[in-house]
Amino acid sequence: MDRRRSVLLVIAVSVLLVSSVVVPAFPMYHLPHHHSYELSEGAEYRSVVVFRNDDIEPGHSDDLRRSVNQVFIDEEVPVTNAVIPTKNGESIAANESFCRNLRRQSRANPGLIEYSLHGYRHEPNDEGAPRTNGSQSTVRSEFGGLPMDEQRERIHEGKRIMTACLNTTPRSFVPPYATYDNATVDALAAENFSIVAGGGWFTESYYGRTDPFETASVVHLPEDQGFVENWDTNAFHNPRTLRSQFENAYRNGEVYVQGLHYWTFDSERRLEHLRAFIRYVKRHDDVLFLTLEEFADAKRDGRLTETGNGWSYTSTDDQRVYDTDR
Repeated sequence: MDRRRSVLLVIAVSVLLVSSVVVPAFPMYHLPHHHSYELSEGAEYRSVVVFRNDDIEPGHSDDLRRSVNQVFIDEEVPVTNAVIPTKNGESIAANESFCRNLRRQSRANPGLIEYSLHGYRHEPNDEGAPRTNGSQSTVRSEFGGLPMDEQRERIHEGKRIMTACLNTTPRSFVPPYATYDNATVDALAAENFSIVAGGGWFTESYYGRTDPFETASVVHLPEDQGFVENWDTNAFHNPRTLRSQFENAYRNGEVYVQGLHYWTFDSERRLEHLRAFIRYVKRHDDVLFLTLEEFADAKRDGRLTETGNGWSYTSTDDQRVYDTDR
């Protein structure tokens, strides 16, 4: 019996020694590069990445919406879905099958699928502020330029509809056409929203900033890049452009916000572009993935702070943390 134990011990030690030699011989990108776990103390990250999926509404490319969200679920990367609360003047809460589908998806994937309020009608207003991208004026903002009371009324009603549909109250706001104004922020603060996520080009022209910042107790998280390069043709950016944009944020220890429109991923090839980009990001060490609300809560609570060359983050006790191996 003692001899058998000795043999088994020798075999076990040999396996451990071989594993310690063989595993490092593989390139790191061949190994699983992401995981989820609980954090009890602050961890250091090179970059924070937020994915946002806009224009969620019933009857609008439902299969593509499910396919895009499934990519994030399969890759274990969280995504915020920006939901339009009305369609053709009607509340989406009246569409029980649509609401039930969203609720099921969120419950089945805790920590991965979050829902955000995406305007009210998602229609430009003649009285809204011009939406300018560079020097070219396109459509007018749905919210920016309107009186604060009118903006708050729309936000309040949109929140009420979302709560009725999803059985949870949104605290993040994605303005249609990427634009808003100070009155929007005041209205959001009055309705207990924690974060607004518009366009980086907009915040640069309106606030002179493209990094995350806070006004009136609301966090602003500007978008860095979207997949679509030409909205007339829905042509995508070259994958090298997307990777370069992320690399720039990663190299500088910044937040990277990727804006998506699920209905543009209308082929398997385009879905594969999305999957490939997510996997490219995941091959980088020290990347933290957050939803909009998670980012705002952590930033305002002091659990997410800049370190000079990255970010320090501490999770809440009941939160799963999605990041890349460190």
